[in-house]
Parts: sequence; structure tokens; C-alpha cells
Amino acid sequence: PDKFDWRSLRSKTAHEKLDHAFTVAERDFSVTRLLDPEDVDTKDPDEKSLITYISSMYDVFPNPPSYHPFADTDKLRKIDDYKEFASHLHLWIRENISILRDRNFPNTLVEMKSLLSECTRFRNEDVPPKQHEKQKLSHMYRELQKIFRDSGHLDIEPELQSDSLERDWDRLLSTIEERDLAIRDEISRLEKLQRLAEKVHRQTKQCEGRLNEMETKLSEEEKRIQRLEPSEAKHICEELEQELKSIESSIKTLFQDVQTLRDGRYHQAPELHRRVQNLHQRWSNIHVQFTTRIMVTLQKMKKAKPLTEKQLVETNEAFKFLQDCIEWVSSKLKFIEEANFGNDLASVKSLLEQHQTEHRTIDQFQKNVDQCGMRKNQFRGEEYNIYCKMLSRLDRGYSELLVLSNKRLSDLDALLDFIQTATNQLIWMNEKEEIEVSRNWGAKSLNIVEIEQHQENFTNEMELREPQIENIKEQGYNLQRQNHPAVDCIEAYIAALQTQWMWLKNLNRCLNTHLRHASSYHQFFTEARECEKWLNRVEERLNSTFSRQHFSIDEGDRLLRDMLELMNDLNHYGHIVHSLGDRSKEIMPLKQRRQQLSRPLRVTSICSYKQMN
Repeated sequence: PDKFDWRSLRSKTAHEKLDHAFTVAERDFSVTRLLDPEDVDTKDPDEKSLITYISSMYDVFPNPPSYHPFADTDKLRKIDDYKEFASHLHLWIRENISILRDRNFPNTLVEMKSLLSECTRFRNEDVPPKQHEKQKLSHMYRELQKIFRDSGHLDIEPELQSDSLERDWDRLLSTIEERDLAIRDEISRLEKLQRLAEKVHRQTKQCEGRLNEMETKLSEEEKRIQRLEPSEAKHICEELEQELKSIESSIKTLFQDVQTLRDGRYHQAPELHRRVQNLHQRWSNIHVQFTTRIMVTLQKMKKAKPLTEKQLVETNEAFKFLQDCIEWVSSKLKFIEEANFGNDLASVKSLLEQHQTEHRTIDQFQKNVDQCGMRKNQFRGEEYNIYCKMLSRLDRGYSELLVLSNKRLSDLDALLDFIQTATNQLIWMNEKEEIEVSRNWGAKSLNIVEIEQHQENFTNEMELREPQIENIKEQGYNLQRQNHPAVDCIEAYIAALQTQWMWLKNLNRCLNTHLRHASSYHQFFTEARECEKWLNRVEERLNSTFSRQHFSIDEGDRLLRDMLELMNDLNHYGHIVHSLGDRSKEIMPLKQRRQQLSRPLRVTSICSYKQMN
């Protein structure tokens, strides 16, 4: 066809066209010229001669060409160009829609603003060139529709057609708008948290300065209070006490603001929480110093009475209430010091909920402490002195209880966050493991193509999960470095993550090996069955068609030709059978050997996991 002008052929007669076709077939493809144009261009051509000639053509052209021999190569090239460009654009749109739908945003304002800049850059720089490509593709598609409107069907996949690309493009633009709005909302939220954090930082520095001034003032007043008149000394003590209460109120407000930052997952919330805790601890120490030194010194200036604490507790309702408060604080301190942190997700979550309730109870107990503090002004002399000592013990114990309770709350919260994320990963790994260890490789219904797709998806998932697992392990290591009280539980979860992850990697390698052997196995038996079916058909044909004793000369000629073709086919299948015999030595049998898999220990809790290892 490359050497002949097809257009000149259109002007020839049917007789000339037939003569030319027979000549080209004999000259270029060695097809013996068994016919003349007169044998074909007639109302009653010889069918046997035609069948014989066409059979010789099939020997030369056993398979039809992949495209029409008279097709316009320029049209085919235009279709291929359109498909190539449309495939690139379709893939680009699909990949970017998947990326833009991700809502796992960072928790810092700088990173979020960088993310917004990237989104804007993508909209302004990446999208316009692709839109130009889309418009160009739309023009190409309309041109193709005009070309193929009369010549035939336009064979283009549905997802690559112009209207489908337009819908995908609209989804992309919509996804860009949604992501932009989500990023801006998150930035607004983080800006509010940052302003609150800056406020906490300023007020924390102010409280630190006030505490420094209070420490200096207490040291000075302790030295000179003994030289003052009782009334003047009492006035100074009241001023100092009022200033301490004001500082305490500021610290409580800071605790509330820090809790808001923690609830909003602000990245500096743990650091600010520690600073406020340190402030409260300093305030507690200063308050204890004020109560045990300044107030006691003031009472020594008055005439003492021969009373004991035990007598006052037994005879005075105010002292009895104060003693009950001291014992309550002591019991709560002991309970928190001896409380455990759980060993799995359920127990840690339960303990956190319990302690949140307990912490609210402890926080509400402040009204009892305040009530005890207000009652001290009704006493004088030795009673006042004893009451202040007991009140000092209560204040010191309650301050320690608040610090310890806040610390346990923070530790449980950090532990729960770590165990929650680790447990989610372990559940995912166990689910993936169960799929692999329960697969029956010997099943007749095994779908190799489906398993190959599963293996590819499995590998991609593991590549995506590995950084997450490493981050979780690093989170656990950080808790260990911070001397978290539940260090054994954290260590166990890190070990479980490491062990299960290595096991999952081994399962993936096993899956790849099984898949390779299974593919060879099923391919071999498919070919073997096809070969066997063909041999059965040949045998049946030999026993029926070629076993006849009486036939005409024409039928004998036809049977002889068929026998020659059959001999060629037998030679071809002989090579196939020999090849199957050689390959059979390399085919691995497929069996389900679940009992031989060395699976890691699967436990109901991390505690039992530690014990079993």
C-alpha cells in the first residue's frame, strides 16, 4: 500500500482493479495467481476456486490489521495526539483534586500562611496553563467531531471526552475554592489562639514580676515586723495577704486561658501550661512562707494561751471543719500519688475521665479552703496562732494537690493522645495482617489481577503510613525523655508498633513472592487446558471428518488440504506441549500453609504484651 496511489485506483474499472489486485498479491506477497478477473467478474463464479485462493491469502495474512488499511493516517494521528494530551490533563486534574481535598493542616500559623501562599500560587501559576491546555483540547475535540461526522465513529474513552474534562475541571475549581476557604478559616482560628497566647505570655511575665516583688517584700517585713506595734504589724499582714490573693486570682485566670489553648491544640500550649504551673508553685511557696513566718511572728507578739490543737479540734466547730479539710486534702494527695496510668486505650481513657471528674471536685474544694481562711479573723491570741498553723498546712497541702492534679491531668492527656494514635495504627496493621495470613493461595477462584492491584495498593499504603508510624514512635520517645510516669506502657506500645510494622513488611514481601508464583502457576494451567481442549477437538475431528472411507475427488482434495493445515497446527502445538513440559519443572504448587506463618504475638492489652515478651 505504501508504493501505490490509491486515488488512481478509483478511476479503474472492476476488471482492471481485480487484475491489479491479483498481480500485487503474486508479486509482493507470493500468493499464486489461481484466478483471472474473468473468473470473478461473472454472475456465477467458481466457489471452490475462490475458497482455494482466499485460503492462500489467509496463510499470508492470518490476522487482520489493527487499523483499516485505507484509513486516513492523518486522522489517526490527530486522535492519538488528542488522547495523549487529554490523558495528561485528566491525570493532572485527578491527582490535584486528591491533594487539595487533604485537610490534615499543620497547627502553626506560619505553616498555615505558607500553605495559603502555595494554594494561591497554584491557582495563579499552575491552573492558567492547564486551562489553556483544556481550551486547546476542546478545540481539537470539536475538529475531530467534524472530521468523523461523516466518516465514522469517534473512538475516544468517555473520561477523555471534552464534556467529561469540563466536568472534571469544574470539580477542580470547586475543590480549590473549598480548600482556600478551609485554610482561611484555620488561619483565623490560629490567629485568635495566638493573640490569646501572647496575652498569656504578657500576664505570665507580669505575675513573675509581682512574685519577685512579693518575695523581696516578705524578706524585708519579716526582719522589721517584730519592731512594730501589733496594730501596724496586723495592717502590713493584711496588705500582704490581699496582694497574694490578687496574684492567685490572676494565676487562676491564666490556667483558664491555657486550657482554652490546649483545647484548641495550640502548638505552644504545653510550654505555657508549664510556665503557669511554675507560677502557681512559686505562689504556693510564697504563701506558705507568709503564713508560717510573718503570721506566726505576728501571733508571737500577743499573749499566748495554754491551748493545744487537739483540744481546739474537739471543742470548736471551726477547728473541726479545718481539720476535716486537711484530712481530705491529705487523702486526695495519697490517692493521686499512688494512682496508676493504665496499660491500654480503654483503661487510659477511663482513668482520664475519672480524673477529670476528680479534678473538678478538687478545684471546687477551693471554696472550703476559702471558707477556712475567712474564719481565722474570729480568733485571737493563741487560738489564732494555732488556727493559722493548721490553715498553713491546709494551704500548703491544697496547693500541692492542685499542682499534682494538674500534672496528672496533663500526663494522662498526653498518654491518651499517644496511645490513641498508636492503637489506630496497630488496628490498621492487624487488619492488613489478617487479610494476608488468611488468603488461600490454593483456591481455584483466585483472582491474580485483583491480588496484584491489592499488592500495589498495599505497598502504597505502607509507604504513606511509615512516616506516621515513625512520628508516633518519636512522640513516645519524647514522653520517655520527659520522664512520663507511664514509661513502661509507652515503651510497650513503641515495641508493639516496631514489631508489628516489621511483620507487616515481611508479609508484603511474602505476598509479592506468592503473587509471582501464583501468576506463573495459573498461566501454566490456563495454557495447558487450552492445549488439551485443542487436542481433543483435533482427535474428534480425526475420528470423524478424516476417517471416512468414501468421498468424491473434490472432497478428497479438500480433506487433503485440511490435513496439511492440521499437520502444520500439530507441529505448532508440539512445540507448545514441549514448552509446557519444560515449564512444569519450575511451577511452584500453591497451598494454604497458615499454620507455618510465624506471626507476632497478638494481645488484648499492651500490659499482657509486655508480660508475654
